[in-house]
Amino acid sequence: MKHFGKMIFGLQVLVIGMAHGQLFADFRTTHGDFTVELDYVQTPTTVANFVSLAEGSRAFLDLQNGSVRKGKFYDGMRVHRTETSPSFRLLQTGSPKGDGSDGPGYEIRDEIRPTLTHVPYVISMAHSGPNTNGSQFFVTGNSVMSHLDGLHTVFGAVTGEASRTAVDAIIDAGATQTVIESVSIRRVGEDAAGFDVLAQGLPEVKPSVGNLAVTRDGPIVWNVTQPATGLPPSTIYSLHFSQNLQSWTFYRRLYRSQDNTSPAISLALGQATVPKLFFQMSEVHYFPAYAPSSLANRTFLLGLDHGIIEFTFSANGIGGIAQFTEDSTGTVTSTVFSTYTNLTNINPYSMTFAVDAIPTGVFGVSVPYQVKCGCDRSTSIQVDGRFQSFYWFNGWQQHTLGEMAISRWKFFEFGTKTASCVSRMPNSLFSKYRPWSGYDEMFTPEGEIRPECKGLLEVFQQLEGDEFESRKSACDAYFLRQGITFNVYHDQQGTERIFPFDPVPRVLTSAEWEHLEAGLTQRIIALNLFLHDIYHDQHILNDGTIPRHYVENAQYYRKEFRGVEVPKDIYIHICGSDLVRGSDGVYYVLEDNGRCPSGASYLLENRKALKRAFPALFEQCDVRPLDEYPRELLRMLRHISPTRETEPTCVLLTPGCYNSAYFEHCYLAREMGIQIVEGSDLVVMDSFVFMRTTKGLQRVDVIYRRIDDDFIDPVIFRKDSVLGVPGLMQAYRAGNVALANAVGTGVADDKLIYTFVPKMIEYYLGQEAILPNVETYLASEEADLSHILSNLPNLVVKAANESGGYGMLMGPAATKKEIVSFREKLIADPRNYIAQPVVSLSQCPTWVDGSMGGRHVDLRPYIIYGEDVTIVPGGLTRVALKEGSLVVNSSQGGGSKDTWVLR
Repeated sequence: MKHFGKMIFGLQVLVIGMAHGQLFADFRTTHGDFTVELDYVQTPTTVANFVSLAEGSRAFLDLQNGSVRKGKFYDGMRVHRTETSPSFRLLQTGSPKGDGSDGPGYEIRDEIRPTLTHVPYVISMAHSGPNTNGSQFFVTGNSVMSHLDGLHTVFGAVTGEASRTAVDAIIDAGATQTVIESVSIRRVGEDAAGFDVLAQGLPEVKPSVGNLAVTRDGPIVWNVTQPATGLPPSTIYSLHFSQNLQSWTFYRRLYRSQDNTSPAISLALGQATVPKLFFQMSEVHYFPAYAPSSLANRTFLLGLDHGIIEFTFSANGIGGIAQFTEDSTGTVTSTVFSTYTNLTNINPYSMTFAVDAIPTGVFGVSVPYQVKCGCDRSTSIQVDGRFQSFYWFNGWQQHTLGEMAISRWKFFEFGTKTASCVSRMPNSLFSKYRPWSGYDEMFTPEGEIRPECKGLLEVFQQLEGDEFESRKSACDAYFLRQGITFNVYHDQQGTERIFPFDPVPRVLTSAEWEHLEAGLTQRIIALNLFLHDIYHDQHILNDGTIPRHYVENAQYYRKEFRGVEVPKDIYIHICGSDLVRGSDGVYYVLEDNGRCPSGASYLLENRKALKRAFPALFEQCDVRPLDEYPRELLRMLRHISPTRETEPTCVLLTPGCYNSAYFEHCYLAREMGIQIVEGSDLVVMDSFVFMRTTKGLQRVDVIYRRIDDDFIDPVIFRKDSVLGVPGLMQAYRAGNVALANAVGTGVADDKLIYTFVPKMIEYYLGQEAILPNVETYLASEEADLSHILSNLPNLVVKAANESGGYGMLMGPAATKKEIVSFREKLIADPRNYIAQPVVSLSQCPTWVDGSMGGRHVDLRPYIIYGEDVTIVPGGLTRVALKEGSLVVNSSQGGGSKDTWVLR
């Protein structure tokens, strides 16, 4: 407690609440009122656009007359579309003309988030293709429309039953039957109040300098000169004309992009039939712009499910060569194509082109094809993004969605044509791999290989798919021979399973690891100070920094052990804190595991298996070793031993072979060279613990226990336990035996107490947390509970003391029945639940079903706290083997990877 004495005074009381405020839109309509909570954290640009239109705080373009004006855009607007199918219920509005054909005169980019999906009762942007959002939006009814995920930006959710009822009433009323009387914006909390809609990079709309009037025979010549320094922002110019200055007609829109260097733009009116026409011009400026200004000399690569189409346009931009390469056979077919019309680009983030034929390899016949591209990322040589494609068969039919790349110049750097990362990895292993729009562990947002992964890929590039699969099978066989298994409770397919292992390692730089190491060290020191405090003087409870009832009502708080001294004042000796990396690249702590953290054996065996299967990897890359872990673990056990003249006797106490981590218990005991025992192997006599051996009783000094408190001593805890040792707590109280981890550490595992760890770090150490927590809502707090109940489809709800993925609701993937069930649980026992927004876990390449695909991962480093704090370099990377899944637990279908920390 040496850090504690000077830290307890002058500390502020923790305010329980949400890390972010709340931003609401209240709709008043002729068919009922409803409220939407807007997600300004994950979709700030979309929300800023909606709020600024609703409040009238930013100018927009009236496309009917070309004028620039401000005002409450949505007030008085009609719901112009409704869909009433049971599987497709929605209302749509936001079109001033009332037919869905217009908007505010500009477009904004998509903010597609994997955590925001089209579950019932969400608000989402309507558009005509990728990155063509404006003012139109739709609100879903009671239907799941997952086919819209990845296409449209979900930016909020309807809150409360009354609001959902109103939405359903508007949908049932039919198109054009409902008027949006008003939209009011409410901000709750300082964070929401400080959300600046004008600082989110939205397009700027303003009148053009000088309106023009021309006579019947006079052309319009409008000069736009290049600035002396730098490139201009991408700009859209809209022109309207009028005979009487009252009734206006749209004439034309012109697009000028950053890479268009023509000195002037000229417009010719042609032969007018009236004496005089007046022209109204307006400008929309975009920062930045990614799309090229024309098709000329561009190469478009579109990643289909079964291959790649490459369109290479000629210098005139109206045709070229189309080539289709099939993934499975490598067959290449090509044809000459021409576009229906040259590109008229009126959005710097998106473009559309149509061709009169595509290679026959795609459909077997040549058919007209149309592509709508959304441009998401820009480099000096290419633009990356997404596309939707359509083919003509009695009308335009949607073909596919996929990734695309557009060359900025006629040829790529070094003359290489490429789609995203494939060119940088010419071998077949990664031919289907696409970096994720969030944080990808191996590739940058621009599709470049991260420097720390280059050595790894140099080895993998020398392998074909069959050889890689063979080596993975060798890893699986190694695990089988070694008996590396885990148990799944309540599974009818049998309890014991081989631990799934993916041979593509996750790579961390030395700097990244130093940051994590510092944050984890800080965290375990603060947790131990907290545990010592609550079992002794309780300063942090007495001054209200943490509400007393949260601790004393925690399931694993052991009030019987207040005042009991533990060896070296250490409570948590082994900790496995789960970390996730968000789409922002920041590591967050998801939870702490301080009771009986498992998985260290798989960490060690993963490394051994990978070395056997891919020895060249470790010759190529300088990876820090892991094999010191068992020795560090034993060193810690000996450090906490009660004072004795002889070398202490340490044992590992296991519940037995039916425990889910029994393999690990045996493995660690063997690696440390200590005995593995069950409860029946130990006996307590005169407040000392003895082990039964063939030579008689042998005194035990330290027990590395893998049994929860409830089962460790039937005299004190569960009377029906046959797993523990009667009288063990008597010896423990007397100081004659040490336990790792100490009794009562489970209170720090409580997911509600987890919320306060940053406050503990500030309280005991006078520091800010190096590793932040995930934003967390406490169901026991009234305001938080209201938010949770209103947003269950968008949250992850966790039971406070469950582990292994049990007792959890993954809102976006949950059924309506599951959501209803959890709603009842939350109301009945709010203290037992917390909720968190769905974190967009980082993605790592993973070999699944014979090909490389992206799968989400977390990281569990293992911290040993003895004479000093030691953290094995890397930890256990757990991977969700099911595509799109965020659940990485082995009991829920996850696997693991080797984790590399480079020197």
